[in-house]
Amino acid sequence: MKRMLLLQFLLLPFVTFSQEVSKQNFAISFSGGIAFENYSLDPETNTVNLYFPKFGSLVGINFDYMFAENRFIGLGLSRQQFSKTINDAVFTENSGLVLDNYKNINQKTYFDVHFRVVFKKNMDISIGAFYYNGAFNYSSVVRDGSKLLYVIEGVRDNLDGYFGLFGSFEYFFNVASYVDLGLNSKIFMTLYGIETIAILPTIRVKI
Repeated sequence: MKRMLLLQFLLLPFVTFSQEVSKQNFAISFSGGIAFENYSLDPETNTVNLYFPKFGSLVGINFDYMFAENRFIGLGLSRQQFSKTINDAVFTENSGLVLDNYKNINQKTYFDVHFRVVFKKNMDISIGAFYYNGAFNYSSVVRDGSKLLYVIEGVRDNLDGYFGLFGSFEYFFNVASYVDLGLNSKIFMTLYGIETIAILPTIRVKI
């Protein structure tokens, strides 16, 4: 009898752990799709036409924990990229700059904390706060004595204050007891306005 009680005591942590796992309290989501951003550089200060397309790509991963029935809190990481191959040239009397098959890239990385609610009919709504940094190229002209120098500078856009809020609406189909497939529409906003709108096919694994 004592041996049985001792065995039950030793197995209790493992039984408790298996029960927690069976509840599928954790979820990992992988997303990838199309993003829209109405971004442009000032043509009066940007010497060469280093423009970006309005449509690009966005990929992301989310880690969620269910702390109450149909209520989740989580962390997310997303990266978007807009790129354009440019052929352009600028000349003066004594110098010039030629871009031949030059790939221009605008890239942003978002880090977020979010709250997700699961409704009936496979619908989810998430809201959260994010911080982002980014990188893009910027052109200018610098005078060095009697010479004009064309400069293409890689700008790292990580100044203080680049925080914002985002919201998303998700619709999922359950394809297995631990896997959902769906579509996620997402919008990122800062004090400067809408940063990005994205439509993302998503797979979610519940563990």
